[in-house]
Amino acid sequence: MAQVMGLCDNGMAVVFSSSEMTEVLDYADRVIVMRDRAQAGELDAAMADEHQVFQLIAGG
Repeated sequence: MAQVMGLCDNGMAVVFSSSEMTEVLDYADRVIVMRDRAQAGELDAAMADEHQVFQLIAGG
């Protein structure tokens, strides 16, 4: 993960996919939830919590 974070520190965009919500919220700047081949929502990771992400995943 240190190598990935190094890329981010150098201004590179990284697409990160994980089912571990704490990991996503710890490392991401933005969380984009995809559902049925479309964007279901986007959250600022610094302001988001697991409940908000799960609401988007569930369709709420």
